[in-house]
Amino acid sequence: MQMFKYILAAFLVTSLMFAANPLAANNDEVQHEKFNVIDYVFEHVNDSYEWHFFSVNDTHITLPLPVILYSKHTGWHFFLSNKFHQHNPDFPFELGEEGKNKDKIVENLSDGTKYVPLDLSLTRSTVGVILSALILILITLRTAKLASRHVYEKPSGLQNFMEPIIIFIRDDIAKPFVGDAYKRYLPFLLTLFNFILIANLLGLILPLGLNITGNIAVTLTLA
Repeated sequence: MQMFKYILAAFLVTSLMFAANPLAANNDEVQHEKFNVIDYVFEHVNDSYEWHFFSVNDTHITLPLPVILYSKHTGWHFFLSNKFHQHNPDFPFELGEEGKNKDKIVENLSDGTKYVPLDLSLTRSTVGVILSALILILITLRTAKLASRHVYEKPSGLQNFMEPIIIFIRDDIAKPFVGDAYKRYLPFLLTLFNFILIANLLGLILPLGLNITGNIAVTLTLA
């Protein structure tokens, strides 16, 4: 029940934040400004080199993420993504705005040509995957510890929340579709199911702007 209280609290906080959204301000300029649904949706769906939380009076509250690049011309480069917005003339990298390099990091070489380096950056989707995996590990270890400590006691708290999920995966998915060898695949199925569940909860409930399972690379890997 404690876990449900946390989820309910997060949902209420999110609702209050949307209710106080400055986009709904009651002034003539905002009322007459045309709201572009497509731009708004893709801003939250597409991957990004920064983590956008919310906006207050045209001020965007974001967290710059680490950019890791390797160029065959200039070697390795490490910096935060907010350097793209500092307009430094000596900074050789920029985000492509059109053509095949759109939304990719482009290096401006000294001879005037453009080059797309190897990009190993931590994007918003990557951070979301890592965060989901860490939460999954913590929940799994805590549940296993509680189950081993209270073998003959009535489950409560996190263990009480996780046991129905585990039983559902075992009885309704693993046994019917895998057969007698279901125990061998049960940990893998539990990992996939709980990872997707946590990723979706992070994207739907908390105001973090994470769209982890909406990224084609994540869904393709899971598939």
